[in-house]
Amino acid sequence: MRKKFKGSYTVEAAFIFPLVMSVIVLIIYLSFFIHDRAVMDAASYQAAMRGSFVTSGKSDFLKKAEKAGDELLKEALLVTRVSEKNIEMKNNTLTVTYSGIMNIPGGVNFIPGIPSELKMNVKSSATRLDPTGFVRSCRIIENLADDPGEADTGEM
Repeated sequence: MRKKFKGSYTVEAAFIFPLVMSVIVLIIYLSFFIHDRAVMDAASYQAAMRGSFVTSGKSDFLKKAEKAGDELLKEALLVTRVSEKNIEMKNNTLTVTYSGIMNIPGGVNFIPGIPSELKMNVKSSATRLDPTGFVRSCRIIENLADDPGEADTGEM
């Protein structure tokens, strides 16, 4: 005896398959977003740190920070494009800010409430260092620690 199969499985799959595929694609794009945000965060941090180590003039450390950030972002981003970058110095602190936009394709956006583009802002800062002043301070402290007699003015 042959069993007769109904076409209900095909109809149910026709309704569920697009939903399942949309969820899978959204998970993939969310992974791209998280990756690109981590890359932009690391690039802004590296740019701020590299710029803070330059001891010469103001334009030199701004150029160094911009070059470092551009090198790291050049080929590392998957789907995000950098829309704005800002490098500024305020109160001896170098701040690097990147803004990016990630477009989500239109075919995935049939679910209401999902935006067609995701925006991200990343900001990192580092304080400029004075290596010569730090070394001099360490040597002064070292000399005081080696010869405690000079620092001791108390009477016995």
